[in-house]
Amino acid sequence: MNVDYDRNPLPANDTSAKSPATIATLEAPKASCSGALDAAARTADLYFSNASFVLGSQSKAGLKKIAKAITDCGNVAIEVGGYTDDWGNPDYNKTLSQRRADAVVEYLVKEGVDSSKLKAVGYGQERPIATNRTPAGRRLNRRVEFRIAGP
Repeated sequence: MNVDYDRNPLPANDTSAKSPATIATLEAPKASCSGALDAAARTADLYFSNASFVLGSQSKAGLKKIAKAITDCGNVAIEVGGYTDDWGNPDYNKTLSQRRADAVVEYLVKEGVDSSKLKAVGYGQERPIATNRTPAGRRLNRRVEFRIAGP
């Protein structure tokens, strides 16, 4: 019996004392889930109109596929990140991006995803994926992204 271990066990997500085989076993569901989630998100049209957090009908169809992928992931936590273009006040954009992420999480929960698996985060105009100098680039920046946040 290891007295120190029994008193202060490592957190479940701490891989520092786990064998390579155990780490691989823990990482496999994340990799599988990430692939399925990426595939579903790639085919979904999850962009927002300027200054809006309302989900359109096209977005809802894509989110149904994403909900299925998340449900199939088992006990994997997902971060839903909301983004905006750089037009407007940065503080307003941060709030708007949070509302976008919240709207997506709310819809996913309505589609049967366990709310404890989801976390909404608004990033505002940080991390653009395209130029904000063109309408097409701004449209791409008004988005949500999904990231595996943990087991």
